[in-house]
Amino acid sequence: MIEKKILLTDCPDDKGLIAKITNICYKHQLNILHNNEFVDFETKHFFMRTELEGIFNEATLLEDLKYSLPEETNCRLIGTQRKRILILVTKEAHCLGDIFNEKLLWCA
Repeated sequence: MIEKKILLTDCPDDKGLIAKITNICYKHQLNILHNNEFVDFETKHFFMRTELEGIFNEATLLEDLKYSLPEETNCRLIGTQRKRILILVTKEAHCLGDIFNEKLLWCA
């Protein structure tokens, strides 16, 4: 059955990471719907979010990624279903406002 999943990858930055990850997805016959990547230059850490579509064999996909990428790599697959959330608000001041005020004063 065709599914949509999101592959989240983070590891130390290196040349060719995007090519390695996308080639493995291609070998697993997965279609890339969206792809975003980011490098934190201060920590030299690479982050990538890839939305995939296809028939998944999660165990072999993650194993292939593990052996092709640096040892410190974290890869995980998550579903694309959005989580339902509820945000509660109040007109009254409370401790969260105090925390924000303390942080703002601390940064000034």
